[in-house]
Amino acid sequence: MSHVTKAKIKIKNPRMEILELALRILAKKIGGKVVRNTTIYGYRMREEVPLAVLVRLPYGNGYGIKVENGEVVVVVDEHGAPLSAEQFAKELQKNYVVVATRLVAEKLGWDIASIRQYRDLISIELVR
Repeated sequence: MSHVTKAKIKIKNPRMEILELALRILAKKIGGKVVRNTTIYGYRMREEVPLAVLVRLPYGNGYGIKVENGEVVVVVDEHGAPLSAEQFAKELQKNYVVVATRLVAEKLGWDIASIRQYRDLISIELVR
């Protein structure tokens, strides 16, 4: 049965350019395409979003990303989707942290030597 779901990400006041880069990483994993300013639809649902990962779903066209009250929200009709809204949100949050860390590290003259991911933990090793 089709079911529209929203999941929040624990990133306050995100930078949209970092969010878009993090989405591109996730889109590659699920075979989707990142687009700006589009409509996400599902069963009895239409939502305008500034960012989305479009992927063919039985009752929708992908994962919408928007910011409400300073929080990132994922919107999807998750029936038949490769990831639930919650799984997508967790992956997006991890990618956001990695991209943001990489950008800051580069500005400070550091390089990322390795990135290791364990269940809910990310280990990023920086070197000069």
